[in-house]
Amino acid sequence: MASMDTEIEEIQQAAIAAVEEVATLPPEPLAAKLADIKQMIGHYIGMTNEIETRRERHYEFTLLFIAVLVPAFALVIADRHRLGLLATWLAGGWLAVQLAFAAVSIFVYHAQSRYSYPFLKLKGVANQWKWFYYGNPAVTEIKTDSVFGPILHRKDAASSTIPYLKGLRDFASWYTAENPKSETVAALKQLYLLQVHNYYKNQWHKQLYAVSLWAWLIGIAYIAAVLIVYWAR
Repeated sequence: MASMDTEIEEIQQAAIAAVEEVATLPPEPLAAKLADIKQMIGHYIGMTNEIETRRERHYEFTLLFIAVLVPAFALVIADRHRLGLLATWLAGGWLAVQLAFAAVSIFVYHAQSRYSYPFLKLKGVANQWKWFYYGNPAVTEIKTDSVFGPILHRKDAASSTIPYLKGLRDFASWYTAENPKSETVAALKQLYLLQVHNYYKNQWHKQLYAVSLWAWLIGIAYIAAVLIVYWAR
């Protein structure tokens, strides 16, 4: 474990040094780099928002699909005597497979959404104060409990007020001290973070797609197996 920590520390320091090399550029190329980095930040934010919209649509479709599958399955079971053995096994089994995978898809979506990125709190290379609230530790201390917060913190307004003011103080201090070199270094770190974030979102969308694909493949295989067994009798 110690050797692993040492390796991480060495790679982290090397990464920080590589990023800070951009600050050694002359003023004009530095300004051009900063402009390009800001443009790329907007690019990755847009791409991530697009893929996140796809994930949300997949989730909403799955919820609607479940809303159709449940009553359909109930109708098949309730009407099994009229449908007959083969139709009941075909329809009921296929619906059960789709319902099971839909539940898996919902679980995967929520597991993805509550995932805590392991690199968010890496010192010196995580979210930067100017771009995201994780970069300002005081902001993360503000109480945001919308359900029990008004009751629990009614007599303790300082639980939100103090960290808010500390965050403003730090934000203003960092803003005042910022110069083109430090701004470019911070923006470059944030750009890479957004690239990795976009990678996560794309992989998660593929995972949801894979669940849906397996649902259809297994559903088809189930129908084929039932028909083979029925005809082989």
